[in-house]
Amino acid sequence: MRVNLKFPGWITSVLGAGWLACTPANAASTAATEALVPPPTPSVVKLAPAQIAAFHDYLVQEQKHLNLPGLAVVLVQPGQTLLMEGLGVRDANGNQPISVNTHFALGPATQAVNSLLLARLAEQDILSLDMPATRAWDEFKLADTTAKNTLSQPPGPLANNAPERINSLPATQNWEQSKSADRAAPPKVTLRHLLGMTAGVPERADNFVRLNTAMPADLFSVLAQIPVATLPGREFAYSDASVAAAGYLAVYAANHHHAPAAGLPSGYAELAKTQLFDPLGLKDATFEASANDALGHTRHAQGAWKSVSVEPANGGALRPALGLRASASDVAAWLQVEICGGLGSEGKSFVLKDAVEERWRPADDSPQHEYGLGWTAQHYRGIELITRAGEYEHQAELVAIIPQYCTAFALLTNGSGKETAVFLQDALLNLTDLLKETAAGQN
Repeated sequence: MRVNLKFPGWITSVLGAGWLACTPANAASTAATEALVPPPTPSVVKLAPAQIAAFHDYLVQEQKHLNLPGLAVVLVQPGQTLLMEGLGVRDANGNQPISVNTHFALGPATQAVNSLLLARLAEQDILSLDMPATRAWDEFKLADTTAKNTLSQPPGPLANNAPERINSLPATQNWEQSKSADRAAPPKVTLRHLLGMTAGVPERADNFVRLNTAMPADLFSVLAQIPVATLPGREFAYSDASVAAAGYLAVYAANHHHAPAAGLPSGYAELAKTQLFDPLGLKDATFEASANDALGHTRHAQGAWKSVSVEPANGGALRPALGLRASASDVAAWLQVEICGGLGSEGKSFVLKDAVEERWRPADDSPQHEYGLGWTAQHYRGIELITRAGEYEHQAELVAIIPQYCTAFALLTNGSGKETAVFLQDALLNLTDLLKETAAGQN
């Protein structure tokens, strides 16, 4: 199971409209106004041990209240880990404890790691985020609205009626209203467009890629045939397929524009390992299922949690968008790079600060969406929150950066559903309130 929505949208999908439900009535309009004001200079807000302990106790209390099988929490500031702990068990039917090395399915948060990988490759001049996608692989293409389906369906990977459904999709009004000059010479799709979901790939493209069995070849085949919604750079449309394509095009770019002999999924995993995981000390991060995984759970009407067996995504089509499995320890190491201006272990430059932070926000400051390159940006009571959250394989997770206070936070759970979503939201907002109040007292 996957929920393909950014944090506030995912929360909205299970709670109803208004993810900032606990803010004052005028908070939304206030936030919109404050978003236009230049942000204050970031500064570390020092939390006292008693404050950290109280926040920890709050998480424990909420876990018990929900009877949530297990979770892992990460709270970091530059150069230090304030809180990192596993609570509960991997499987409600067993007694194996969750540790800081237990794997969780990061799901949509994989996209933020994917964009960091491409930023790293760009710094090494292996690729540029603004280069045409065809420079990475000359066979890459997106269909226009007039394209006719030529999809030949291999056994299994695609939905049975995918060819007919692709043919039946209507032309998009935005495209048809584009200037004729644009249609004659449309702008080239770049890696940035694909990463930021502004390449014109429609959200419904994800419906044609069967999560567990589709391979990268199937992904590229769908993208070459499903009619695009808009010209590149015009509009945002959520698409895991778009982000996954960017990840695999990075593999082509790093392998002299050819697919590696081991295949694209293995090639992507190796690229992530050598360029990110090993240099940053992400010792548990992987794209493969293992005995160290926490199991996802659903909640019965009676309130009991039941673990769910999930068929592994052996085809790997969406690996760069959804497939990362990582521990609390891994997430802590990754988030240090995010809040330390691109500095890696031992204070050495890993990625330029500007390259890290440009991923956090929309490139065009569009009021229509908050999605950057793997992250979403919004405001809560005047404080900017950079987040990525969602539910994948019946595991809900939240990863967040609070730039103003040089703080990052992650909550990884093996539960799912509405109550877990509320818990994730409330934990982040409570932490933000704590930091804001502490900062006011220190000034």
